[in-house]
Formats: sequence, structure tokens, C-alpha cells
Amino acid sequence: ILFNDSRLSGFRSTAHNQTLAYSTFVCSLLILWFLLRIAEQFELTEKAKRFVMLLFCFHPALVLLSGSVNNDCMSLMFTVMCVYYTILWSRFPTAHNILKLAVSMLTNQSVAQMAFPIAAVMLWMLVRSLDNGRDCRARSVESTRNAAIPVVPVKKLLGQYVLFGVVSIPLGMSFYIRNKIQFHMPLVWIYTLPEDS
Repeated sequence: ILFNDSRLSGFRSTAHNQTLAYSTFVCSLLILWFLLRIAEQFELTEKAKRFVMLLFCFHPALVLLSGSVNNDCMSLMFTVMCVYYTILWSRFPTAHNILKLAVSMLTNQSVAQMAFPIAAVMLWMLVRSLDNGRDCRARSVESTRNAAIPVVPVKKLLGQYVLFGVVSIPLGMSFYIRNKIQFHMPLVWIYTLPEDS
């Protein structure tokens, strides 16, 4: 918002346009940080982790996105955040982690597409929880804490799903509602190039 008004940022047009690239550069650094955190979730050797990070650090797409002046880099950052927090929540299903996952559903429709794999993970966790309750009623959550994927009571999971929906749906729709109010655009409308372009 600060960069959208040159009177607030104090930059003239040329410097103002160059300053806009700082936000995408920061987003590209955050992408690399979240990719490192994703790599740490898997049992990789230090050598494999370095190779993966070198691959991402020098990938041409990230290099180009880091200097672009649009929201693509931010969308990619939130998508990578969704992947990381989904992995984290599936291993440590707490309200704190699902809240961070819900916040990462921000920006535009590119990130909204992450709702499908996240829903699949949530459904898998729910089915696993239901199976555990059916087959092992005497088994407590404490006894599964050391397991790779903990089993959470169904009521606790449903509460986390409600929390996720309450936070992520308004955030996910905020981009479209803003465009509907400010520019009278239809909801989930995507600009298509004309045929003669």
C-alpha cells in the first residue's frame, strides 16, 4: 500500500518504480527460506539439502521473479508457505499451526488452488482420526505423540477446521471482494487477453 502512493513513499516516478522491486526481492528471499524449512522436514543429508537449495537459489524462475514488478513472486511465496505449513500441521496438528496455514491462503487465485491439496491432507487426517477412534478406543493421544504422524481426536480436528475456514475464507476472498467493490468486477473474474493481441 505504501508503494502505491508516491506521495507517501516520497519517491518520484523512476525511483518509485525501482523501489517496487524490493518487495518482490524480499518475497524471493522468503521463498528460499521456506524451501529450506521444507527440506528440513525430510530426512535429507546435509549434502542433499545443499544441492536442493543450490537448485532453488539459482533457478532462473526465481531470479526473474525477484526483480519483477507484479504479484507473481508474492503468490509463489504464499504457495510455498501453504506447502510448508501443511507439512508442519500434518506432523504437529495444533491450532497455532493451522492458523499459520490459514493466513498463508492470502493473495490471488493462484494460491486459492492450494485449497485442494490442503483439503486432501485434512480429509486424510480426519479419516485417520476416525479409524483410530473406531479401532483403538483405549489408545490415548499421548501414546501417539512420538509417532511420525500423530492421531488427533476428531472434535479437536473439527475445531481446527472451523478455525481454518473462519480465517482463510475471508482472506482468500478479500482480493475478489476488493475488486468487486472498487472496480465492479465479477467475483473470481480472470482477465483474458483479447484475440488480436
